[in-house]
Amino acid sequence: MSVKKLFSLVNGMDLEFGFHAHDGLSLALANSISAASYGARYIDCSLGGIGRGGGNLKLEQFCGFLFRNGIGEIDWVRLVLELCRRNDPQVVVYLICSIFNFPPPVESALIKKIEIEDWLGFKEIINGGK
Repeated sequence: MSVKKLFSLVNGMDLEFGFHAHDGLSLALANSISAASYGARYIDCSLGGIGRGGGNLKLEQFCGFLFRNGIGEIDWVRLVLELCRRNDPQVVVYLICSIFNFPPPVESALIKKIEIEDWLGFKEIINGGK
C-alpha cells in the first residue's frame, strides 16, 4: 500500500498519526518524507537504522534531510558530540554526509579512513580527556 493511500484512509480522523518505516528496500527516508507531507505528526528513527530485521529509518539521514531543507531547529553540535560519546564513528560519518549531501563513495572513503585512524583518541578529545 502506498503512503498516500494509507494516509487517505485516516485523513479527517481527530487523531495524530505517526509513521514507522522499514528500510529493507532503501525507501525508509523517501516514505517517511512522504508520510510527513501527508500529515504524519511523528516519524520513528533510530541511530544507524538499527532495528529488528531489515532496519529502520536512520536518524542521521532524516536529520540531514531536515537540515538541508531548513526544517526544525536541531542542536547539531550536541547531536554529533552525543554520537561520538556512543563510540560509533560510522554514525557520525553518516550524519555528516547526510548534512552535506556527500555521495556514497565519499561516505565509504571516510568510513575506511576512520577504521584505520585512532577513533578512540578522537573520542577522548571529544570527551575532554576522559
